[in-house]
Amino acid sequence: MNIATTTAIAAIAGLATAAAASVPVTKLFQEGDAIAGSTVSSVNAAFTSGNGTVGTVGILDDGRRFVWVNNGVDYTTDLFPENITGAESSIGIANDGTWAASFSLPFSGTSGTDDSWFHSSNQTIAREFDPFPFIPNQIVGFASRPSMDDTGTAYTVAGYREDDGSNSGSDGRAFLRSTNPGAANPTYDVIYQSFEVIDGFTVGNGGVDFTHDVSGNGNHLITEIVFNDTPTTQDDNMVYLIDLNNGAKTRLGRENDPTGNGDNFDNWDGVKVNNNGDYLIHGDTNGASAADEFITVNGNFVYNEGDLIAGLAMEAVDAADIDDNGRMVAVFDVGTSSSDEALVFGSDAADNSTWEVILRVGDSLDFDNDGMGDGTLLDFNISGTINPFEIGNTDIVWLEVDYEDLNGAEFEALIGVTIPAPASAAFLALAGLATTRRRR
Repeated sequence: MNIATTTAIAAIAGLATAAAASVPVTKLFQEGDAIAGSTVSSVNAAFTSGNGTVGTVGILDDGRRFVWVNNGVDYTTDLFPENITGAESSIGIANDGTWAASFSLPFSGTSGTDDSWFHSSNQTIAREFDPFPFIPNQIVGFASRPSMDDTGTAYTVAGYREDDGSNSGSDGRAFLRSTNPGAANPTYDVIYQSFEVIDGFTVGNGGVDFTHDVSGNGNHLITEIVFNDTPTTQDDNMVYLIDLNNGAKTRLGRENDPTGNGDNFDNWDGVKVNNNGDYLIHGDTNGASAADEFITVNGNFVYNEGDLIAGLAMEAVDAADIDDNGRMVAVFDVGTSSSDEALVFGSDAADNSTWEVILRVGDSLDFDNDGMGDGTLLDFNISGTINPFEIGNTDIVWLEVDYEDLNGAEFEALIGVTIPAPASAAFLALAGLATTRRRR
């Protein structure tokens, strides 16, 4: 082996060693940070718009909730005329930084709280006990899982019930859209709702599922729907892609349908759609528990539990997303241990040979970009309920994590991880250099 080749290989090894030594990350904030005259007591997941605008809802020690947009606090709940007592961790964020959230407000004249669909202009879009749009004699029962497309149109899953004086329960649900959520009197569209007939089946009273995603351009909704008149409860859960311009509904999958791999679909854990209508679904089949998790892109299987990704045997899929360029990010359990997780990036979601691990539990985190580790990653805090994982169309992925600092103290924090250039590019550049020198 000549000197040029040795130098190239050493350089590659040096890059790998540096990456393994510490991973540079950006930290937004963490537990204990001083914010808005108080300190942070709880950190929640970050949500990202198409241009990379990041938003999140957190909790302060004094009980207030705060909305963080990009580099600072945009709102604290004491600014609202009534006492806000709680907030969902879900938030919708637009390219210009406007947001939609779900806050809990006191009942009028009674104990307890109700849910509101809330806009960054200090405007409630819809609130429990409000008349429910388009359904006579029904009132809003709840407003949950708020989201927003890149233009600022807001979406929520809302429950409704008869106005009978009760303070709880819902008779049905609807997926609502508001194109003017900041208006004094916002207007709504019902995209689909309970008891609607789709492909010959009736949407159940709780059939408008919280598992959904709206594309950044507002053209596509991918959603899980549960029907109440299928032959059995083993085949009542389906995934649909809905064209938000013309209302066309396309079924993408159904419980108990054959996968083509010798087993049947069992459930859907997460659904994502991009501006082009490309969709990613991850969930489980009814196959053996050691091999039942999957990811499909546009209906094609791209991952089956146990596949080797970057030389590691991956198991459960905790979360995944696809951006408008067809890139993917996902968090997997590594091997059989749920405490060992890895963040995987793929330059092509449909080709798992492009997937690479960019952060793993146990890695050293470099918060100030000085090449020295400032803490150790302990856990990716991924919620299987709200599926917040979002890549946007930028080169940074925001994550809620637990880490241990150099003194052994543990913290919950929001960090950003930069998506790397393809590893093969660095290798080819160095290999090319070695090849050129050999020719001399």
